[in-house]
Amino acid sequence: MMQKMRHFQPKQLADTVESITGAIALAAGLFSAQDFLLKVGVLKSSSASYEVELQKFLNNPYFMGPGYKYLLNKLSDQISALQDIIGYQFKNPCLLVQAMTHKSYKEQFNTTKEHQTALDMRIDDYERLEFLGDSILNFLIA
Repeated sequence: MMQKMRHFQPKQLADTVESITGAIALAAGLFSAQDFLLKVGVLKSSSASYEVELQKFLNNPYFMGPGYKYLLNKLSDQISALQDIIGYQFKNPCLLVQAMTHKSYKEQFNTTKEHQTALDMRIDDYERLEFLGDSILNFLIA
């Protein structure tokens, strides 16, 4: 007797892939879950390529550019105090500056007359780091 093939709705399929990923992560670890996601085509590249992308992000000239150096100098006491409060000393305090920069301040800073002409003075807000942190929290809580 031949079984009828069942078609999944996209949400059902996504939920199934997520639950299998969770099961594999618990049974065999995160790298095995990553291998599964590569095999089924959810991920397009391995963690090695993500490391390359991370280094590109951290080596971006804007990220360590004069805009951040200006803020690091201007806010050095506050940055130091915040690192003491959270109990972590950043090797790259530009990350902390970005993590604490609201979109409205970024827009104000990036359009200030003295910064407007120099693209390397521009800074980013915390949105990308917030997204990353949210994903990490969801992972750790689950």
